[in-house]
Amino acid sequence: MKGRLHMKEMVERSDGRTFACILAAQFCSLLGQEVLQFILPLYLLDVTGSGARFGLAIACGFVPYTLLSPVGGVLADRTRKRGIMIGVNAALVAVLLAFLALKDAGDPFVLVVFATMASFVAQALYQPSIQSTVPFVLAPADVPRGVALVSQIGSLTTLGGPVVGAAVYGVAGLVPVVWISLAAFALSGAVVAVAVRFSCEPSPWDGGALAMVRDDLAEAFRFLRGKPLLLGGMATATFVNASAGALINVGTVYVVTITLGFGAAYASFAQMAMGAGSLVGHSLLVVWPRLFSLRKSSAYVGGVAAAMTVAALALCSMGSMGPATVLLILVASYSFATMSGGLMGSCMLAELQSGAPVELVGKLIALFMTLVNCATPFGQAVYGVLFDVLPAWVIAAATAVELAAVTVAWRCFLRRNHA
Repeated sequence: MKGRLHMKEMVERSDGRTFACILAAQFCSLLGQEVLQFILPLYLLDVTGSGARFGLAIACGFVPYTLLSPVGGVLADRTRKRGIMIGVNAALVAVLLAFLALKDAGDPFVLVVFATMASFVAQALYQPSIQSTVPFVLAPADVPRGVALVSQIGSLTTLGGPVVGAAVYGVAGLVPVVWISLAAFALSGAVVAVAVRFSCEPSPWDGGALAMVRDDLAEAFRFLRGKPLLLGGMATATFVNASAGALINVGTVYVVTITLGFGAAYASFAQMAMGAGSLVGHSLLVVWPRLFSLRKSSAYVGGVAAAMTVAALALCSMGSMGPATVLLILVASYSFATMSGGLMGSCMLAELQSGAPVELVGKLIALFMTLVNCATPFGQAVYGVLFDVLPAWVIAAATAVELAAVTVAWRCFLRRNHA
């Protein structure tokens, strides 16, 4: 059996055609998933009028995504990546065909939860396979840009999926939306089956599946213990997501509709702007891969802290500036925060893939995704309570102070561990 191979030994020259096909397949599959994850809970809200069911449907999708991300990483390293990409899309086609067949006969809540969970499970299994293909098709010098392009596609579909879904749903209803997603999954699987070929010898399975997952994740943890930069970056990213990320996720709709008194359309505009900010953040590493790195990331965390400070000042001054001005400032500051966070995430993934053995890449990516997403529900729950008892500007100001402290701590850590 072959020994463990470092990424630099795997590819000497980049295969641009294969990588382009991988990106195209990723775009189609993630677009279909984002459309479903936005429209299906919205459809449930329309037919039931229940906000509780609406929120529960979203939560039911998020939980398996968080729990299965490590499994996705193990599968990415232990099985054929092409097989996962094709199989996930085929499974989603089957789920949507079943959804369409049962739509008028079953309980809409059960059907929506089933399809939403399937979409999130697919995303948990699909993304590590896509991301871990980068070192198998690109030369080491091109890996950072490739990682950023993969992240950029994710941001683009996150931004475009709800727009496409809402446009079709508003005009034609749910069924055409489901067919569009189904076609996107079928096209993605077909592209991988026909046009994606690369050399990838997975690690063998030794024992039961659960034992393999446990052992592989333990191996990923052991690797991280010897990489303080990666471990510190992961901890920092987790904290940023649990604080600023949760504040933005929960607070945007609350502040725009309750504090400022605008309608849901304005909240949607704010969400789109923040998606665009994240897309810009990922794009920066694509355009200038040598200018940005994890070792410079204390500046990116500081950018998030600065954005929260501006938001707090704007909310505190609402009486003198007016709701419309405050809304524009909030959108700009939150978008800057998501741009900084997107840049931090891209640099983190690039560092993971550039410094890890290829057999650990998928597991490390999945571990990173799990840690970040595990923090999200906790942060959202805390901020949900805080918005009920404290003014919005106090919450934003406290978050800014927290992030300023994290920035200083992360900068000191980087200086001590600079090599």
